[in-house]
Amino acid sequence: GLLKVLEDPIAGNHFFILSTTEELLLPTLRSRLSHIHGDRLLYDNLSSWCDNFVSTDIVSRLQMIERFLKEGDKDDSEKKISHKSRDILSQIEKVFFDRMKVKKVSENLAVGKFLTELIEMKEYLKDTGSAPRLILEYIAFICPLKS
Repeated sequence: GLLKVLEDPIAGNHFFILSTTEELLLPTLRSRLSHIHGDRLLYDNLSSWCDNFVSTDIVSRLQMIERFLKEGDKDDSEKKISHKSRDILSQIEKVFFDRMKVKKVSENLAVGKFLTELIEMKEYLKDTGSAPRLILEYIAFICPLKS
């Protein structure tokens, strides 16, 4: 019953399921949920970091990713780096979603394609075998420059 309600909720309804770890939830339930991790201060100044990321050239983006991953290597598990990477992709998604509100339709088509790919990459990061470095580097290459 709960799965059906989550698949086809009544318009305007939102459900919040809180858990100390997502592994406590059945995989079929997790697949129908958006995950928001409680440690929202995973990366200081995430918003400005992402603004810089989308506003700079590809080489600088790759350098930013390298620094991010080196910081994580010191004291973070691979799982935590995946969570941080998803947070980064979520913030980049927000930056471009906000851009779509004020851009022309022709510009929104390119941004829309990018956002579709970004959302798919966020899903890949949920897999335990995902490679955050490769996913972030891929995003660095396909991310349109912020104008």
